[in-house]
Amino acid sequence: MAIGASSACFYPLETKDSLIEIGKLGLDTAEIFFNADSELTGSYLEELKKIQSYYGIKTDSLHPFTSCCESFFFFSRYEKRFYEMAEYYKKFYEAANELGAKYFVIHGAKFPSEIGEEEYFERFAHLIEDGKKAGITVVQENVFSTCAGNPEFLKRMKNYLGDDFRFNFDVKQMRKCNFVYDDFVPCFKNSIVNIHVSDHNKEETCMPPGKGEFDFSRLFKEMKNVNYNGNYIIELYRHNFDSPSEIRDSYDYLTKKLNFVEKA
Repeated sequence: MAIGASSACFYPLETKDSLIEIGKLGLDTAEIFFNADSELTGSYLEELKKIQSYYGIKTDSLHPFTSCCESFFFFSRYEKRFYEMAEYYKKFYEAANELGAKYFVIHGAKFPSEIGEEEYFERFAHLIEDGKKAGITVVQENVFSTCAGNPEFLKRMKNYLGDDFRFNFDVKQMRKCNFVYDDFVPCFKNSIVNIHVSDHNKEETCMPPGKGEFDFSRLFKEMKNVNYNGNYIIELYRHNFDSPSEIRDSYDYLTKKLNFVEKA
């Protein structure tokens, strides 16, 4: 378990430079959000591995730059495209293995989906199986404007997939969908493998942790009670902070709170 940051915090800074920023801040855990196909193989992937090694960064989860297209790729009525894109996504699983990541995060279909729920779940199960063969766990994230932004959809997905259902919980996306903590964590806490953290107040839905009113102590306590051993990843948009040092401040704030809960 660790506090880390997503390379997405620094977008549109190039991916390798974003990873360097995380390393320069002294964080040893990162989530990589790829931004181009060329970053998945060859010399670019080798450069990412060298950056990880130099700064002692562990990468536990990956996001694909194709998240915005997943409705079209996987959850449309055109079945042939689904199988072709499922093959393409194996490149991401291979990159995940190279970087030592365990989790691959999917946003899923925009709401309303072009296909029915059961077919959505069946196709997601296919992606999960592909991931398993590569040693990677494919997980669903709750994202604003997607089917999975709604906890009721996620409950039905969990019922369908059973033990294969794994969840990336994003508190920012929860707020953007006008849901609250109790709509998600009590239902899915045993399925959560990765958590995106940010803060908020009455005016802003996304702020650096420690600058708003989100109850991180409660989150840490509840996840401790179910033996959660995943990471807490700071994921902000670049306009949510003025200086990269604010990411470090958030890391220090969260680390202090997490350590207090763990020692209690």
